[in-house]
Amino acid sequence: MYLPQTSRLYGAAIAAPKFADQRLESRTRVDYTGSLRRFTAFCIADGYPDPMKQRFVQLPGVLAASIIQLATANKRRWPAEKLRAAISWHYAKPKMFSDGHPRDR
Repeated sequence: MYLPQTSRLYGAAIAAPKFADQRLESRTRVDYTGSLRRFTAFCIADGYPDPMKQRFVQLPGVLAASIIQLATANKRRWPAEKLRAAISWHYAKPKMFSDGHPRDR
């Protein structure tokens, strides 16, 4: 996050992802987790680090390759869209969780 801790918006910016996550349905978290695990396997299979634990320079390109493979392998766009949404959800958090999501409540 690019807001300094002294900013009056800092507290709201930290609270926003937590608030959004609390509103996310359990089934959606399960779907996102599955997408993130498949993406992690995709990265590791090609010799990249676990993207759920560490960002890396090639991440945008690897993500694009994974999304295009999903989009061309499936008649429906949902798997690719779900991965895109899951990545956004994961990386929007101030603290990345090691397994890709907070524990289901």
